[in-house]
Amino acid sequence: MKLQLVAVGTKMPDWVQTGFTEYLRRFPKDMPFELIEIPAGKRGKNADIKRILDKEGEQMLAAAGKTALSPSIFQASPGIRRS
Repeated sequence: MKLQLVAVGTKMPDWVQTGFTEYLRRFPKDMPFELIEIPAGKRGKNADIKRILDKEGEQMLAAAGKTALSPSIFQASPGIRRS
């Protein structure tokens, strides 16, 4: 089994990276883990948030691939549609 974490955002604060590294260290060595970061959409003053979330959701699904399993929380999240 290979674990993939698909996340929106590429420039996380140091404390997030430190926490992620510590969390990753606790995984069994024989369980491959991959972090896939999707760049966040531009959120300006007049941004169409629904369109941005839809695009990010599609990018996340594409990055994870068709065989990926996702937590049920993603099924109800705006911007992520599984076909």
